Amino acid sequence: MQKEIMTGIIIVSAVVLIVSVLLQKKDGGLGATFGGSSGAYMKKRGAEKAVFFLTIISAIVFCGTTLLTLVLK
Repeated sequence: MQKEIMTGIIIVSAVVLIVSVLLQKKDGGLGATFGGSSGAYMKKRGAEKAVFFLTIISAIVFCGTTLLTLVLK
């Protein structure tokens, strides 16, 4: 029972992580490192900030439950 719950949490957090990464702004990132336009100094507001925090939270939940599953085996 516990294994199925942990697997469900991992799957849901992985889907949320994928969707939140795909929803983020596309003009920043690694391309800005090599001379492209950088939005690094702009503040995140509104929905962009919510998606950013959702990405961080889902990544923490995904990594945490995956590590917990490995420890509990």
